[in-house]
Amino acid sequence: MGATAVGTAAREGYRDPTHHRPSFGAILSALQLRPEDVLLEIGCGGGAFLEQALRSGCRGAAIDHSPEMVALAREVNAAAVADGRLEILEGEAEQLPFADDTFTCAAMMQVFFFLDATRVLAECRRVVRPDGRMALFTVSEAARGTPAAPEPMASRGRFYRDDELVRLARGAGFRIASVTHPDLARHARAAGLPDDIVELIAEGSEIGQLLLAR
Repeated sequence: MGATAVGTAAREGYRDPTHHRPSFGAILSALQLRPEDVLLEIGCGGGAFLEQALRSGCRGAAIDHSPEMVALAREVNAAAVADGRLEILEGEAEQLPFADDTFTCAAMMQVFFFLDATRVLAECRRVVRPDGRMALFTVSEAARGTPAAPEPMASRGRFYRDDELVRLARGAGFRIASVTHPDLARHARAAGLPDDIVELIAEGSEIGQLLLAR
């Protein structure tokens, strides 16, 4: 899931990833989590998205390939872990350590560029129940070299057209798949980001891709 995040700066950045919160909002708006949901997050980083998602009352699990991020995510979500509502494991997206049909929904963001798309989507389909749903946020080729996909991500990451994402999801076994370009400025305002950041995000909204699949 990209380079391993280490060090104090990485911990603080992933504890409160302000620049990622608009995509969190887009994913949560799409999933509409309920208390009966069982959520999987792939590439959970420091656990900030999980902390927001669990406010719905749902249960969840997550993986990250970085042991330091797993430790931070458990720390950020210590109460949910202690209550048995959340399990966070070290693992690889292409080989999820969960049984078939475990989850009602899956979420992924800020990591898809670095993954084997075919394998990770097939794994998502395997662990999500037949009537479940998946929401994935990434950015298009137009983001390469911009603040949304700076170096080294720009050189290392994989970018996809909307139709390619749909084809990949259907190839993995999802019957219904579509890509939208969510209004990230709306989610940035809801997250309390400053006006100058909201304006910057608004200018680049078209490069954000939200893949929804069932």
